[in-house]
Order: sequence, then C-alpha cells, then structure tokens
Amino acid sequence: MFFTGRHPISVEDSGRLSLPASLRAPLRAPGAAESEDLTLYVFPSLDRRCLEAAGEPYLAGRRAILARMKPFDPRREALERLYFGEARAISVDVKGRVSLPLELREIAGISGEALCVGMGDRFQIWAPAREASRREAAIAAAGDLLDIDAAEEGAP
Repeated sequence: MFFTGRHPISVEDSGRLSLPASLRAPLRAPGAAESEDLTLYVFPSLDRRCLEAAGEPYLAGRRAILARMKPFDPRREALERLYFGEARAISVDVKGRVSLPLELREIAGISGEALCVGMGDRFQIWAPAREASRREAAIAAAGDLLDIDAAEEGAP
C-alpha cells in the first residue's frame, strides 16, 4: 500500500491534527492490529517548502542508499542530517491524531489548515497556499515531460 490523494486537514493552534485513515493505513505493519498506535516520521523537505512524512520503511530505504556512499562524503552527511537529524518520530493514536511540533509547522508555514499530498512512498504536508502554486507548476512540468501538446496536435 502507498500514500495517495489530496487531503485537506484542520490544524489546531497546539499543532494537533487528525490524519485520514487512508494516510494511516500505509503506516501499519502487515498483520498489526488497528488498535495499536503508529509512528510517523516527519522532516523538512529537501527541496520544497513543506514537510515530508513517512513510515519506517521509507527511512530504512534512505538509510540503505546512504550506506552505499563513502562514510565521510559531505553529501552523505547532509542527507543524513536531513533524513535522520531533522526527522521527528511522532506518535499517531488509533484515531489518527498527531501533534506536529511548532518548529516543523513554522518551517512549512502551516497554521490553521494543511494539505496532505500522497507521493507514493511518503506524503507531503503543505500550507495550502504554497501547495496551490506548487501543484500548478507540477502539472505544467508533467505536461512538458509527457509532451502533451505535441500528442494533442497529432490526435485525430
């Protein structure tokens, strides 16, 4: 299972929010009871003004990729710092409630509302206004990548 969809959510002043079931399900280990709390890892995005959120398998995959780099490579250290040093392990209770630390909310500009966007192996947490402009840019870039205009010109 993987993360999909766009999910608008309310964020309380305290940073508490409720994740929809469709974002909690991929965090649950196969065979785990739905009555167990989950762990969500949240960290600043590498190249966007949002937060990234994922389960332990995502970070394990990043750890495996980084393990193939030279131990003292400054690029490795920078990525380790982002994925592990900046990550916060956040408990998700059985009702999907999460408390995002103020520091992370400030980095992403999240206040009052947020938008979670599925990205397959992870999801992003955006301030809605920032996500709207990013969404438009992503749609345009996808069209360029697929050369949609050229395909439409040749259509009968």
